[in-house]
Amino acid sequence: MVGYSTTLHDAANHRHGLVRIADAQISSHLRMVDNVLLEIREGVKSSPHDLSRLNERLKELKELFPFIYSMSFLDARGVAVLSTNKDAVGLDFSSRSYFQALSADSGDMFYVSEPVIAPRDLTILVTSRPVRADDGSFLGLVNITLLPDFFAQAMAVSVSTKGGAVLLAGKDGIVRMRQPFPDPLIGVSVSGLPAVEAFLSSGERVGEFRVVSGLDDRERFVSCMALDYPPNLVLAVSETTEAVLAGWRLEAFGNALFSMAGLALVLSLAFLAARSLDRSHRAERARLHQNALFSTLLRNLPVETWARDQAGRIIFQSESCIKVWGDLRGLPFDAAGLPEPTLRRWEANNSRAYAGETFTAQEDQILPDGAKRQVQTILGPLTDADGSSIGILGINIDITEASRTEEALLRSLREKEVMLREIHHRVKNNLQIILSLLNLQEETERHGDKPELPRVRDRILSMSLVHEHLYRSDDLSSVDMGLYVPALVQRIASAYRTSEGNVALTVEARDVRLTIERAIPLGLVINELVTNAFKYAFAGGRSGRLEVSLLPAGEGLAVLLVADDGPGMPPDAGNGGSLGLLLVCSLADQLGGEMSMDSASGTRCTITLRTH
Repeated sequence: MVGYSTTLHDAANHRHGLVRIADAQISSHLRMVDNVLLEIREGVKSSPHDLSRLNERLKELKELFPFIYSMSFLDARGVAVLSTNKDAVGLDFSSRSYFQALSADSGDMFYVSEPVIAPRDLTILVTSRPVRADDGSFLGLVNITLLPDFFAQAMAVSVSTKGGAVLLAGKDGIVRMRQPFPDPLIGVSVSGLPAVEAFLSSGERVGEFRVVSGLDDRERFVSCMALDYPPNLVLAVSETTEAVLAGWRLEAFGNALFSMAGLALVLSLAFLAARSLDRSHRAERARLHQNALFSTLLRNLPVETWARDQAGRIIFQSESCIKVWGDLRGLPFDAAGLPEPTLRRWEANNSRAYAGETFTAQEDQILPDGAKRQVQTILGPLTDADGSSIGILGINIDITEASRTEEALLRSLREKEVMLREIHHRVKNNLQIILSLLNLQEETERHGDKPELPRVRDRILSMSLVHEHLYRSDDLSSVDMGLYVPALVQRIASAYRTSEGNVALTVEARDVRLTIERAIPLGLVINELVTNAFKYAFAGGRSGRLEVSLLPAGEGLAVLLVADDGPGMPPDAGNGGSLGLLLVCSLADQLGGEMSMDSASGTRCTITLRTH
């Protein structure tokens, strides 16, 4: 025989499954109502002096949700200044519990009132949110009044036995709704029961106790749970003691009859009936528990999951989907207030899924806050146990970061390929310049000049310095001559100051950037002119001044000046006898420049060149 304690344990598990199912249903419904409240509140705050457009929006929302009795805005005095119920406009609701509770509270509480008797003896419940200014001052309330049918279906599924009941109450102990619905429930409280009071004040999420109900004076086993949303409401599923122990008592009675030989047949029939009833209850409890578990798993999937019915209304959203798009459950496809490009793309994809196609697509989406992202969408038909289509099911996977990473890698690869080709090109050009320098030097020495390998070395160093500045720069496409020219001149001066006299050196270069193709020829020019100054102007330990400058000279032009106060150029310098001056003239032409030499007082070389 099934023991007394086992019977109570099984019944408690059954109630726990029922209360979780009711919690999921009611929390989902109330979250939907709260989303509408938040939309109304934003409308009030954005246009507090022009509520006509908001009034039209309220009428549209009321048409979408048949369980809504009315929607309204009460000002800070508690007077209804806007309502879908014309008879309510201008009435004072400041004495209502919901107004008093929220006007006295400084927070942003979602409040569900106790039942209220409306005109025509209609029982309603009022859900409210406070409206506050930016400084936190109280401006009023937005209300949505609900018909009892709003809760009836969600609560009815958890009434599984004769005498069973589901009750929704606040942490204040005031009953909001009960199924079956006794008339009336106005002002009814469950706080008078010590066990209930202990649970409400404990802060615990779940509770289990045995009490005599103040609503029908029947002893009941009660399982309680604080709602997932809002947490200031408590849901209780109860069964009468008679219903819970009926199977156990029947089985006990059957065993008593078994000792009576004359009633053996009756005993057998009663025992079999009790066992069959118990197995049926166990199977039902297992099914409800499995459904509750499956519902919880779906809600907490880490990817955005959603489902639509055949009419296009959202019938399911995972929590991650709600975080991104807001709570759209119960809304038709075209009434979600989402960006138009996103709606058009959804409509095209939904049509394919409604036609029976299961597919994967990558697309760009615009979110409700205007942000853009890339997603991989998986869509397909949703069918029931018989294989009949009842809607569509979709999954969104955010691949924005993965796409950005892939795009960055491809872009970096392309840049490196271009850079590698550019490096090969530059190396080839530089080797060609070195070869030309060596050929010129060889030709000069063939005509009797002294070998000047140090000069060749200095020219190559001027080229290497360009590359050094280039690879140290964030911009690989051009050289900052404001850094390059002083470094080059200082390097040449350091080589000659060990044997030459005291030379006062002035270098100024700024606001000029050149590509490597133009920086290398100009570097060679500066190298030749500065080397000549140290070699001829300050020969024999002579002291003096040397000025080097490179400055912008209008759009696309720059001026190079190298001037010393030495004895001037040798008489044959302009007759092509010097490799250095030949090189300077050739490179100046290559740069599209105009060169002038003045030896009236020292040597002064000026070259105006193009920067690109």
